[in-house]
This record gives sequence, structure tokens and C-alpha cells, in this order.
Amino acid sequence: MLHDTEAQALKRVLYAESGDRKYVFGSMLSDDVGKMVEHIAKDDSSVLQPLAAPSIGGGSGGGGGARSFAVFGKLRTMIHMDVDAVFFSSGRLSFAVMVQQLPGTGRPGAAAEVARIVQQRMRRVVPRSGTGAPSERLMREVRRVIAAERSVDSLVDARDFPAVFATIDRAGLARSPVSFWSRTWNNVCWRASLGGLAQRAQAACEAAVAPDTTVLAARDSRGLARALAGDIKGAIADFAYVVEHAKQGTFLEKRAAWLEALRAGKNPFTEQVLEELRKP
Repeated sequence: MLHDTEAQALKRVLYAESGDRKYVFGSMLSDDVGKMVEHIAKDDSSVLQPLAAPSIGGGSGGGGGARSFAVFGKLRTMIHMDVDAVFFSSGRLSFAVMVQQLPGTGRPGAAAEVARIVQQRMRRVVPRSGTGAPSERLMREVRRVIAAERSVDSLVDARDFPAVFATIDRAGLARSPVSFWSRTWNNVCWRASLGGLAQRAQAACEAAVAPDTTVLAARDSRGLARALAGDIKGAIADFAYVVEHAKQGTFLEKRAAWLEALRAGKNPFTEQVLEELRKP
């Protein structure tokens, strides 16, 4: 992936390196499956074992301006497999390599071998992707944002929204080299709106949508927040986009009904509907 800045690429590696279990699970299995495993499995005996940073392109941690982190996972939940993984960044480039193997047969190091090949190909595409190791100052700033983001994620899960917004304010993201992931902003947008703070959540909703206006989850959350905050025109625009692009099913049917009600000047978000949306 080619990022807008070196800091954004670096964040992918440092986030995994910081030990965020859900992030690593989500990266290994895809976000949807990772979340399912985390939230549903009751007999989770999985192990995530950090490995020594692989040498990719020469030098400790990758060399050539690179930063890498390796982890070996024994997933023993709803899904049983061994996963060898490497997270890598160099300049504005980043990637993650996952090698899935049968449970009990996993061999650490396989992902690093693939990562070296990927890195060589990336160098040919963007030859000047990284010219020096990331500075300690940059890594400190990115880690500070990561710590704030993990705190926000936990506070959102606890439904402590005043603390969520206080933490966001203290993070000083306007002056930081990176911001939160879109998924974090989306969670704040959706859950805080359902918690009665739709107006306060508007900035989070905009931050969730900004990187990619085609992501239905973010447009859906912003539509809800706008409707609850009284921006009916904006809510109609978001739900119209969602209805146009969503797949057939219950999700689409509900959004189509909301859109129809909003266009008719009615409020579809009764307390009963909101209570249903608040359920995990």
C-alpha cells in the first residue's frame, strides 16, 4: 500500500508491534472474521508470539529506511490454524504478509521469505520509497497516537463517551503526523450517536468518511448521526448512497425504509429502533 505520508505507513507496523490483539487478529483473518473470532469465541486458547524483527533488504528491522515486525500466531478458536505474519513499512510503502498453515505444522520465517520478495518488487515500482530509518521522534509521535486510539477503542466499548471525547481532545490530532484509523472514527460516530451525542460525534463521522467516501459502513454511521443531529438533508444523501450500493438483505431493507421515512418528513428513529441498534 502506498500511503500519503511515511508516518501513515509506519503506523501499520507500530500498531501491530504494540500488541493490539484485535488488530493483529483482524489483519490475519480479515477484519470481519477477526472480529467474529474475538467477540464470539468463548474457548479462545490462541497464542500470538512476537518474533525477532526479520531482516528485509538488509539490517535490523529491515534496513533501507524500513521498519518490520513479525508475529507467529496459533489460532485456536472457531478457526484452527497457524499463521506466520510480517508487517513492514519503508518510506510511504507498507504491506503485511500472512502465511496460513495447518494447526501444529506452522513454521516461523515463511512470511519473512515472502516479504523479502514483495519488498524487492515494491522497490522496482517505487525505487525511492525510503531513504533512511524513521526518526525516534516520529516513532514517539505515532506511538502516542496509537496509545490514545487504543484508549478510545476501550472507552467506546465501555460506552464512556465523555471520556472518549476528552481523550480525543487531549490527543491533539490536528498537530500529529497520523490520525486514528477510519474504523475507530466509525465506532465513535455510530456508538456515540446512539448514546445521545450525535452532534458531538459529527467530527468523528466526517473523519470516518474522509479517507474513502465509498465505504458503506462509514456513510451509514454518518447518515444516522446526521439524522439524529437534525441534518435531514445530509442524512438523506448518505442513506441514498447506502441504499444504492448495498447488497440485498435485511440491512438494505432497513436503510431503504429509513430513507423513505426521511424523504416523507418522518422520523424513523423511534426509541424502539434506537434500542435495537444499540444491541451488540
